[in-house]
Amino acid sequence: MSMETSALEYLASKEELSSPTAFEDLAAQVKRDIQSGYFGAMLKFKPKKRDYGSRFEVEKRTAIVALVNSHRGKGLTAKEACTKIDVPYSSYSHWAGILNMKFVK
Repeated sequence: MSMETSALEYLASKEELSSPTAFEDLAAQVKRDIQSGYFGAMLKFKPKKRDYGSRFEVEKRTAIVALVNSHRGKGLTAKEACTKIDVPYSSYSHWAGILNMKFVK
């Protein structure tokens, strides 16, 4: 008998003797309940609908882009203008693209 065989036999004998923990028993019971439909509709979740339209206020974003563009007209770079009015440059760039308000000297 090799050492590997005896180790496998030992582990197999321990599996037969060891009983599941309370958590394992509970987990098995919950799994059985879910599979049998015990919880019914409680575990059926509807996907969340995202409404991005209400978060994007066109007037507010238009005013911010126009303000950044006015600062750029005075000689500031886009990043400097955004920093001055405390708006992330990436947001300004994104809004300017959506609103088709690219800066032109």
